[in-house]
Amino acid sequence: MPEMELITIAAMGNIKNELQEFFKDIWTTQRVKEWDTNVNHAYENSLKIVSEYIVPACERILVQLDKLLGYSLWVQRYGEFLESSSIRKCIVQAQLFLVKILEFSKSMNNLKKSFNAFIAWITLVVQHFYDSSSTEFENPPIVCESPELVLEFLDKEFTKDSMADYFDNLSELNLIQLLSNISDSCQRILEKPSTKVRIISVFPFYLSHISIDSQPRKGIISTTTVKMQIERS
Repeated sequence: MPEMELITIAAMGNIKNELQEFFKDIWTTQRVKEWDTNVNHAYENSLKIVSEYIVPACERILVQLDKLLGYSLWVQRYGEFLESSSIRKCIVQAQLFLVKILEFSKSMNNLKKSFNAFIAWITLVVQHFYDSSSTEFENPPIVCESPELVLEFLDKEFTKDSMADYFDNLSELNLIQLLSNISDSCQRILEKPSTKVRIISVFPFYLSHISIDSQPRKGIISTTTVKMQIERS
């Protein structure tokens, strides 16, 4: 059913005679209830996953990356293992994903609000149809309590999917690609270790035939340099 027909009902408050078959055979009270239950269940689950799992995970990742950035600035100790620039790039990717997922959550909340307004209105329309005994529908007009939200849903959501932009493969800012970018950036951080790794070991020792007082007070420090070949898949 074209959304323009429903927009007309919302604007005029009356059901046209040619729409009788549609409400009689397709859009029943039971189907409206099922639609309401299924869609709201999907909305609530999506919002729960974002707020309870994805956002906290992003925040923890940013905390750990911030620690790594701090270590990378200690060049004398970690300079051969961590590169500040690659960590900063990873932080930018994680922040970009977090901003986008919060934007997704906001859009989902707005969609849920407009959908619920639409369901409340269409339920009245269906009840009006089944309660009316006249084929001319001379009952009082159907009042739409939230016309802005209902018209917004009919215009943007009824035959479209505004949330699809967040998963569009043609967009570089879709959520899947942004998540992949974080993974790639984290892998690049692990590729930084120098081709030379310095291993320092300290161990005590005792010289035979030497009195205790003459024994070395400190252990020997052994420095070994190991060359590594880093293979990239």
